[in-house]
Amino acid sequence: MEKTIYFAAFSEKNSPGPGLSLGWGFDETGALRRTGAQGPVVDDRNLPAPGAETAAAEALAGTRGPIVLDFERTVCPALERLARALPPGRLVVPPTYAHLPHARVLIGPYRGGEPFVPWLARQRQQYGPLVLDLAPMAWQLAPGGAPVPRYGRAPAGLRYSPALACLWAVVPGPESPGVALADTRRTLAARQQLAGEPAIVLLDQWQALDP
Repeated sequence: MEKTIYFAAFSEKNSPGPGLSLGWGFDETGALRRTGAQGPVVDDRNLPAPGAETAAAEALAGTRGPIVLDFERTVCPALERLARALPPGRLVVPPTYAHLPHARVLIGPYRGGEPFVPWLARQRQQYGPLVLDLAPMAWQLAPGGAPVPRYGRAPAGLRYSPALACLWAVVPGPESPGVALADTRRTLAARQQLAGEPAIVLLDQWQALDP
């Protein structure tokens, strides 16, 4: 897998770089749901019907590029069988499936509660070769608190933080003081280059960002 940004979308058109095909998985009946032929991203929205993981493994092996398992459920025996049947040299797994043979582990997204480099070092120490989820940050850090989603437009006065590898600005006021975090295409690219690892971003999120 190249150490660059991969753009995930339901269409292979208009990608500024290497693409990944969203939409692979299983439908409501448990039958295989497939989309494009490059870099399939497999979700676990539905579980496979008995035996459907065999057909899925054959179909996925016939694609090109990395195979990304974007699983959010706890480990499922049928999906574990699917993962074991896939070529490990192409396989990107979530942390819950890191006990299986694989090439890289998909981590993140980074939320900016601490400097980026030590955060990344801990992930690398735990999992080895990584793939970053480059979901753009739209967070607010309350004093002494955890990051929470920030809605609406970013505040004025954003500037780049080398430690956080994103934009930040102080949010004044008695109701919701803290630090707002945001991204542009340039800061996402900087974070990927700083990590020196492959990264994935949704194409529509990338296109919605300022340069």
